[in-house]
Amino acid sequence: MCAQPPLGASMQVPIVYRDFRYQNPADFEPSGAMGLTKALKGLVQTTLDAAGKPVFTGLTGAYITSAQTFAEWYRDTPGTNHTTTGKLTLWNTGNGTYVNRWGKNGEQWPLTKMEYFCGGMTQAKLDATGAPIPCTFAFGTTVCDTDLAMGYKLLQCITDPMSGQYSAIFQTALLDGNPFFFPVDADMFTPLTERSTATVGPPYSAQFIPEPGTPAPMHNFSFTSEVRYWFQYDATKTYTLDFFGDDDVWLFINRKLAVDLGGIHSSDGGSVTITPGAGTAMFGLADKQVYEVAVFQAERKTNGSTYELTLSGFSAAPSDCLPICGDGIVGIGEECDDGANNTGGYGQCGPNCKYDQFCGDGVVQPQFEDCDDGVNDGNPCPSGCKNLIIP
Repeated sequence: MCAQPPLGASMQVPIVYRDFRYQNPADFEPSGAMGLTKALKGLVQTTLDAAGKPVFTGLTGAYITSAQTFAEWYRDTPGTNHTTTGKLTLWNTGNGTYVNRWGKNGEQWPLTKMEYFCGGMTQAKLDATGAPIPCTFAFGTTVCDTDLAMGYKLLQCITDPMSGQYSAIFQTALLDGNPFFFPVDADMFTPLTERSTATVGPPYSAQFIPEPGTPAPMHNFSFTSEVRYWFQYDATKTYTLDFFGDDDVWLFINRKLAVDLGGIHSSDGGSVTITPGAGTAMFGLADKQVYEVAVFQAERKTNGSTYELTLSGFSAAPSDCLPICGDGIVGIGEECDDGANNTGGYGQCGPNCKYDQFCGDGVVQPQFEDCDDGVNDGNPCPSGCKNLIIP
């Protein structure tokens, strides 16, 4: 008897990573692949192959050497790639939608902006003690006042040591997804000499800027990821799957292509929504049957790596399946099952398919037992929980 548990604060989906060396094959960090911003559709066939992997169509312009090198992206290939496995944590946004995030504990990425004039120490408003209030201006309004009125959060007020002028950093939004998705940094298949710094751009930053840090972190680029997630299709529900990131991304439902974002490109997004009853026509789904979602991604070009996967309408955990007490079958988790006779009593099966009072439970039942030490090996209580009577 199976039941779906309540939605939780997070869910984890299995993910496989494959680390590749620089230009081995030449599909990774290909020479000449500069200034590419748009996704290229049609690189893979519309259905997965017999092994459940995407198949290259041969379309040119994608900097893919051949169907053979493409097949290595999602297959263990000694000497060409190195495979590690893990879990991708998706966090509940509060409405049953799950998405990965930048922080290890589900923290969202703070979108910030810099304001360069917020008053100054000699022009600031004063508090009750007569001290200047940072990032205020006594003779009018500044852009900082406008930002505060819009609900932006003041993260830092900066005082210029020479002029005393205030500037400020404001948090304008919190974004899902990970703008620095580097899951194979710990994999030494790629040596440190092939690591690079990273940048972040829209929507996580208004302009392309280096990753914060002194010195800037060095990352392992040239890798692929493969997510597989099973779900039971309910024809009365709505399902939405969104992806935003770079580079190549393909999302399959029931082995059929649903999102096509191939090629080396800047962060881009794709989405598919299955409305009630539409699953059959779109992806051949039958009500109450179980199907697989497969997401294939490749990071092939420095200097950025973003990844945002959103699942909406999907349960957070596999079903809990328990034996049915009273069906006469002793299942996993049951000690006994006498069918309709699970009424309990000494040496009998109880209502919860657990043994009732019995010899060996460590409790002396005076009506039936002389002793019961839970071991009953004759030292001192014998196996039958009855003292031996010697004539």
